Amino acid sequence: MNHRRFACLSTLALAAALSLAAATAVAKEYKLRTSHYTIRTDVGAAFAKELATVMEAIYKNYRGRLKTLGRNRKGRHSVLVFEDRDAYVGFVGAQHANSGGIYMPSEKTLATYQSGQSYARMIETLKHEGFHQFLHSYVKYPVPLWVNEGLAQVFESAIRKDSGGFVSGDAPRWRVAHIRKAVKDGDVFDLKKLFSLTHEQWGANMANRRRSMLQYNQSWSVVHFLAYAKNAKYRKRLMAYLRLFDKKTDFDTAFRKVFGRDIKSFNKAWRRYVTDELRASNRAVDIDHMRSLCLLLGTLAKKDKTLETIEQLYEIVSRGEVRLVIRGKSPDAKAEDMFTSPEDPRVKDAGDKKPDKPILSYIVEPPLGRADPAWPTLRCTHHKRFDLIARHRRIGKGKDAPIILEVLQTRKKIIRKPR
Repeated sequence: MNHRRFACLSTLALAAALSLAAATAVAKEYKLRTSHYTIRTDVGAAFAKELATVMEAIYKNYRGRLKTLGRNRKGRHSVLVFEDRDAYVGFVGAQHANSGGIYMPSEKTLATYQSGQSYARMIETLKHEGFHQFLHSYVKYPVPLWVNEGLAQVFESAIRKDSGGFVSGDAPRWRVAHIRKAVKDGDVFDLKKLFSLTHEQWGANMANRRRSMLQYNQSWSVVHFLAYAKNAKYRKRLMAYLRLFDKKTDFDTAFRKVFGRDIKSFNKAWRRYVTDELRASNRAVDIDHMRSLCLLLGTLAKKDKTLETIEQLYEIVSRGEVRLVIRGKSPDAKAEDMFTSPEDPRVKDAGDKKPDKPILSYIVEPPLGRADPAWPTLRCTHHKRFDLIARHRRIGKGKDAPIILEVLQTRKKIIRKPR
């Protein structure tokens, strides 16, 4: 990142600068400028630096994937992260009180809050809403909601790398499970209707949980189909479609120009992709497992029960002393499944046979770094070119500094054999 600069302002200056009529009593605002963002938060300087690192990394991912949009944007995006949820609601308005974060085009500001939601969920929101902010600055005219929201969800699921970037395209298990069941049950939007949804119609669907979830996940699945099916065969068409909205183009004309008039063939190809080709990525499955397991390790450590092996954690779970929850698991999934990596060779060797003993794929390791809480970390070593590591990390100094749980794709750990 280039051109970083911190500034500390009083509460009154913060309220004046951001027009926060309902600002809460905080000591300072921390402001940090990077190459592409102006970050403002009242959480702390270290937290602002963390946000800046994440936003620059995901911006690189946006730009890398959408570089054929061609425009070089000048200026910085505005990101505002409140510590307190009430202050967030005071800024975005009561109509958005149930949101975890939002991009406000009229203010050209992305806003979210820290206290009351997990760090992982807050970062997912920043990646999702940050894409809306990015696209708004690169395309002159509104794009259809299905492609805007579908792409935002692709980036929402992007996985952070310890090298400073993100990797996108992984299909989360819970999204795959939901859309495959919806297609199988015939409980999906007609594609022509989905492609023409207005903001008013989309908003009305939000009042119904089933329709709300469906419009997001079905949009994601169509974008995933165009971006990743058949070795990215359709990706150039997706980019050509987006470029049409740099000119004033109505939705139907844009679709026909790029994808043709035969919506039935498009629908058939998309359904085939969902039922026959779309699968949760093994990396995404591992990350879900490791996040749940590492959260449990942290919870136990806070109660002075620090574990040293994955076998100890498995025994506690199998005895029913604690409960594991994971998004996207099938109804018949057992807790022991969450200890197993789909990349573990023992899983592949077992095939359809049930192993005599549960396969425990993850490695419990000591905490990383002096600044981290003294809680164990988890490592998955089964991927060929990288490891995954789940850890708790304290942002900033002092016992009141936020502690976050993150799962990173890390450089492959070299394990030297003893001589």
